[in-house]
Amino acid sequence: MTLMHPERPACAAGYSGMETSTEYRRFAQECRRLARDAKSERHRNIMEEMAQAWDQLAKEADGEASHASP
Repeated sequence: MTLMHPERPACAAGYSGMETSTEYRRFAQECRRLARDAKSERHRNIMEEMAQAWDQLAKEADGEASHASP
């Protein structure tokens, strides 16, 4: 399973910042699952760092969505 996909702009029709942040949180959750299953400490650390990055992107997307609301 791959976590990569073509990026979709938050302004795309039918695709809101809230949906984006939810998707980012799912990616973070998957990274944490992969970290638990990792065979080495190095891989666990990498996956946890990736999860933290996805969490940060989710927070940023939430902030952008709240600023875009009227």
